Amino acid sequence: MPKNKTNKLDTKLALILAAEKLFTELGINGPSEREINKMANQRNQAAMKYHFGSREAIVKAILEYRTTPLNDARLAMIDAKIARSPNGHLDIRDVAESLVEPLANYALLQNSESYYARFLGRLIANREMFKAVSNTETDKGLVLCLDEYARLKQGWPREIIRSRFSLCLNLLITTMAMLEDIKFQKGARFEESLAKLRITNLIDSITNVLDAPISSHTFSHIEAIDTRKSQG
Repeated sequence: MPKNKTNKLDTKLALILAAEKLFTELGINGPSEREINKMANQRNQAAMKYHFGSREAIVKAILEYRTTPLNDARLAMIDAKIARSPNGHLDIRDVAESLVEPLANYALLQNSESYYARFLGRLIANREMFKAVSNTETDKGLVLCLDEYARLKQGWPREIIRSRFSLCLNLLITTMAMLEDIKFQKGARFEESLAKLRITNLIDSITNVLDAPISSHTFSHIEAIDTRKSQG
């Protein structure tokens, strides 16, 4: 690869990592372009604008950089589970494990420092940006998990299926962000065995949320909404 192209890729990666750290610390709209350039050790104060053009574009770049290996790991896990399944599909526990374990392994169970779960926590709190950067192409593993969940809950209203799944994703991200921060604060004193316990408990919790029956109270709200739609 030509040296100038290598330098360009190195600069882009430095900006991605700097932005991820600052977005984690200050919020998605917190740091200025100048602060991101400074964190990335870029003397050119237009470096971020030159390489990415906008805040939204660098957020997308962070997601692509981090999500690609996560998506590959999730798809590989799903393929392995389906291969072992007698009916060629996931069960509820499989869906929960496929949601949790790739992010947990990435953020908590490797030696390198990670800001990604905390970055995601900041991102989902910024609804406008989250909607702007969501990309099903880089989240095919999540889409497959949702499809398998919908198959398991045939007959349930689609809105409930999506709402339950979204609730579990939020629970996953907020819990992983908290554990990632604990790991960051404790450093060498971080107990991996305790982290694994909390990960397993999170899988238990998400399994139960996904599988909990729909209450009569929720059904009454669904019926009221359907009635309003039919009248309007």
